[in-house]
Amino acid sequence: MDRKVANNVIVGIFISLGIIAFVFLLFNIGGGSTIFSSQLHLLGRFSQVKGLHQGSEVSLSGLRIGVIKDITIAKDGTKELIVELAISKKYAPNLRKNSTATIKTQGVLGDKYVEVSIGTEDSPALKNGEQISSGEQADLFTKSGNLVTDVSRYFDKEGEVTVLLNNLNKLSGNLAELSTQIKTEKGLLHEM
Repeated sequence: MDRKVANNVIVGIFISLGIIAFVFLLFNIGGGSTIFSSQLHLLGRFSQVKGLHQGSEVSLSGLRIGVIKDITIAKDGTKELIVELAISKKYAPNLRKNSTATIKTQGVLGDKYVEVSIGTEDSPALKNGEQISSGEQADLFTKSGNLVTDVSRYFDKEGEVTVLLNNLNKLSGNLAELSTQIKTEKGLLHEM
């Protein structure tokens, strides 16, 4: 009986260690941050977050350095959203007062993330809880709206397309008149 109890205890210990290891790996790989690493928390203010959510990636010029910790609405009447960035402290020396945070799109499905630029060394470093300056990047819908506006300018009353069509109408009228002259009058071309 003692041997059976001892085996059950050993199996229980191994199962517990396996579950702990699995949770540890799942947290580290899936969450993007480790349990034991210290983090720098910065705040960014945006007029809209465009699909950004808690747990989205934060990258420093393409290198993953943290995640979005929280998104809240500003209580100062500015109608802005405050995004809390949780960044690994080992990248803190690269984050300066002149660094900017911009919401960007990643991949074909349009996942959103925050891209942080590397600051210059002559600018002071950002400290925990400070605000990082935010930049707005035009999304696809804004760019397509600008494209439609630019293209419509060519189709306006005196736009380039209207001028081109008028010139083509004149050319076709001239060609019709020339072909009529060739058919009805005598000459070298009429003889052919």
